[in-house]
Amino acid sequence: MEDTIITRPSLFEMLNHLEKEYTKPDSKLETKESGRKGLKVATLSNGQKYSVRTSRKRYFFPHEWYGFWNALETDGQRLTADMLINTGARINEAYNVLVGDIDWEKKTMTLRITKIKASKGEDKSEPRTIKLSSAFIERLKIYCKGKNPTDKIGMMSKPYTRQMIKRFCKKSGIKDEFNFSPHNFRKTAGNFLKALNVNPLEICSRLGHDQNTFLKAYGSSDVFSKEERLEIRKIVGDIYEWNL
Repeated sequence: MEDTIITRPSLFEMLNHLEKEYTKPDSKLETKESGRKGLKVATLSNGQKYSVRTSRKRYFFPHEWYGFWNALETDGQRLTADMLINTGARINEAYNVLVGDIDWEKKTMTLRITKIKASKGEDKSEPRTIKLSSAFIERLKIYCKGKNPTDKIGMMSKPYTRQMIKRFCKKSGIKDEFNFSPHNFRKTAGNFLKALNVNPLEICSRLGHDQNTFLKAYGSSDVFSKEERLEIRKIVGDIYEWNL
């Protein structure tokens, strides 16, 4: 059976709108199983189709990450994936980072534009500063070469990032690539740190999460084998080495 061809709206705002509409009880969106196992397709009133994630808790295992990384073709793709996996930042937080937000000596990055949690009474963005691994800092120097402090570091556009992730997840052999979005890199970053026994409060501080959200959204780190934990340490680099 041939794969179902899925197209997404081109605008990031439309993608968010569709996700919200799908969760409404009176939504006019219709979903049905496609020809691929586990893939559900939603159809708008205008006939446009898009894939619906069946699991929002999906994350990369180390071998999946290596496969995905090795499938990437351009520096822009690698920079985008590198940023998401190494910072655990939300896509909008990472996309708006400027070269000047990086402290090369201290190996830190300040996320100036962060999520405003209106439900918790927040009315403005609260910047947070995170530590970066030595290896990632060296790669950032290459990515940012020739850029000014006021320049963005050069991540791919948000709509393209979503398409790129699914394309290379599929290319690398991940069967449920439709479950992957930029947010799953955030899930991966959190679960990798959890697997290294980093204090949950420290992970929450890094990701900009409250503890209840972290406990609900992140799975058990016991699913990783000893060998996988060693590979995770290689991917994460030398941050939180004091935790060893």
